[in-house]
Amino acid sequence: MEITENQLKAKREWDRTNLKTFSCRIKRDYAEYFLAYCKANNTSPNQILKKCVFDCIKKYGEELEAQEKAEKEN
Repeated sequence: MEITENQLKAKREWDRTNLKTFSCRIKRDYAEYFLAYCKANNTSPNQILKKCVFDCIKKYGEELEAQEKAEKEN
């Protein structure tokens, strides 16, 4: 089934409203090593970076929960 212009427009609008693009600047040789790592592991930079972001969020959430629990106990 072919995507219509209206569907594309709606998708772009949804993406613009709900998604955020992150980027970073690193030395070219590091970028090449990272791309080689991704290829060797049959994954993409996006998948690895997204997992890292989710892991950081999870860890941060766990730290906040521990702090809140400690504050309630005191």
